[in-house]
Amino acid sequence: MKKLSVFLVLLGITVFFVSQCKKKEPPCVEKAWYQDHDKDGRGNPDMKQMACEQPDGYVANDTDEDDNCAEVLFYQDTDGDGRGNPDVSILACKRPDGYVADSTDADDSCVEFHFYEDADSDGLGNPDITTFVCEQPPGFVTNNDDDDDTAPCEKFTFYEDADSDGLGNQLSTIDTCAQPVGYVTNGDDPDDLSVCHEYPAKYATSNETLVFAIEGDLGDEGSVEESVANLIKSWDPAFIVTAGDNDYSTDGTEFDGFDRGIGRYFHEYIYDYHGIHGDGSDTWRFFPAIGDHDGNGWEASSFSLENYMDFFSIANQDLPGGYNTGHGRYYQFRWGDIHFFVLNTWNWALAEPDGAKKDSEQAEWLKEQACASDALFKIVISHWPPYGSNKHWHTNDSDHLRDWRWKAMGIDIIFSGNDHGYERVELPEGYKHKGVNNGGVYGITTAGGGASIYHCSEPFHPGSKIRYAGHGASRITVTGNSLTHEFITPEGTVIDSWTITK
Repeated sequence: MKKLSVFLVLLGITVFFVSQCKKKEPPCVEKAWYQDHDKDGRGNPDMKQMACEQPDGYVANDTDEDDNCAEVLFYQDTDGDGRGNPDVSILACKRPDGYVADSTDADDSCVEFHFYEDADSDGLGNPDITTFVCEQPPGFVTNNDDDDDTAPCEKFTFYEDADSDGLGNQLSTIDTCAQPVGYVTNGDDPDDLSVCHEYPAKYATSNETLVFAIEGDLGDEGSVEESVANLIKSWDPAFIVTAGDNDYSTDGTEFDGFDRGIGRYFHEYIYDYHGIHGDGSDTWRFFPAIGDHDGNGWEASSFSLENYMDFFSIANQDLPGGYNTGHGRYYQFRWGDIHFFVLNTWNWALAEPDGAKKDSEQAEWLKEQACASDALFKIVISHWPPYGSNKHWHTNDSDHLRDWRWKAMGIDIIFSGNDHGYERVELPEGYKHKGVNNGGVYGITTAGGGASIYHCSEPFHPGSKIRYAGHGASRITVTGNSLTHEFITPEGTVIDSWTITK
C-alpha cells in the first residue's frame, strides 16, 4: 500500500510538470509579409501584413517597385540576331529596346548563321549536317541542296522557260545537277524575259503631286512609335501603308493590342475604325500588311489573324482602283499612277494558306494582276524583305522570296519591314538568284516604326547602297513620271533620298 502511494505521488508530480511545460511554450513570432499582386515573387513594400505563417498572395521580400506588372527577365541582344546574352539581363514589365526574351546567345558580338557540310566539294551542302556559327568554316557552304553528299555531281546549265514554250532564256540560268521545274536545256527563246509576254502601255496620267507614307515594325505604343507617327502625320500624307508587325504589345492576341498603338496614333486614317481613341476615316487611307507579330503565335496550330482582321476590317472591302480585298490576307489597290500589291509573305507557321513561294497561288495571283496593270509604277509590300543585309538575309529565312520573278512582272520597288531599321538595295543589272534575273529592282527595308533596332552585318548584300540602324519612316512623293523616296528620322533628318524617273 505504501508503494502504491509513493507511485501515485510521483505520477502526480510528473503530470504537474508536463502541464506546466506546455503552458510555458512561447507564442509564435510574427513576421512581416508583403503582398505580391502580380505574382512575380516580389512583394509590395506598401502592402504589409504581420503574421506567424505566410498568407496566401504574400511573400517575405519587399523589393517590387510596381506590383501591378509582373517583371520578367530580358537579355541584351547586342548583335541583333534575336538571341540574348545570358550574362546581361534586366527585369522589366515590357521588353526594352535592344533586349529579347531569349537567353541562348553564346556570343553576342556576332550574328550566327547556318552552314552545311559540303563533303564532296560540289558546292552543295548536306541538310543533315549543319553548324550555327559566326563565320563560314572550311568545308561548309550556305545552302543545303545536296541530296547525296558522298560524291560530287556533274552540273549542267539549265535555262529558265518562264513562258512555258519549251525555249529557254539565255539571261536566266542555273547550274545544277538535275533539271529544275520551269527550266529547259536550251537558251533559244529571244522573248522569255517577261512572264507577262506583253505589258499594257504605261504613262503618267497626272502632274499633281501625291505624298504618301510607308512604315514597318511599329512597336508597342511607346514614345518612339508616337514620335514616328507624329512625323508621318506632319507630312499630311494622302494615305499610309504599313509593311507589317503592327502589334508588338500582344503579338496579335488582343484587339486592344492593335488599338493601343495603331488606333491611338492613326485612327483618323483608318476606315471603319471601331476602337476607343476617336473618329476614323470615311474612306480608305490606311493599308496594312501582315507581319509575324500580327497573328497570335508562332506555330501553325495557334496562328490566327482574327484580331488583325477585326481591327482593320480588311476582308471583302472595295479599295481605291475598284479592287475587292476578298479574304484580305493579300490584296491590291491603285492610287493614281501607282499600283500597290500588298502581300502576305510570311512562310513560317503556315501563315498564308495560298503559299508564299514562287509557284504558290499567291505568286500566280501577283503575276496575273501585275501583268494586267498599266500603272506607271508598281510597288510590292512584303513584310519579309527578299533583299538586305540583316539577319534574315544571312540565315535564309526569306530565301523563298528571292526567286520570285519581280522584274519580269514589272515590279519597280519592294518595300519590306521585319528587320528593324532602314536599308536601300538596288539589284545590279543582270543580278540573279537561283537563275532568276531581278536586276534593276529596288529592295527597301523601312522598318523603323518603333520596335527595337537591329543592326546589319557583313557581308552586306552586293546591291546595298545605304544602311541605317535607327527609327524613322518613308515619305514618297510622286509628280508626273518621277517618284522620290526619302527615309526620315523623327528629328527630321533625311537619311536617304533617291528618285526613279520613267
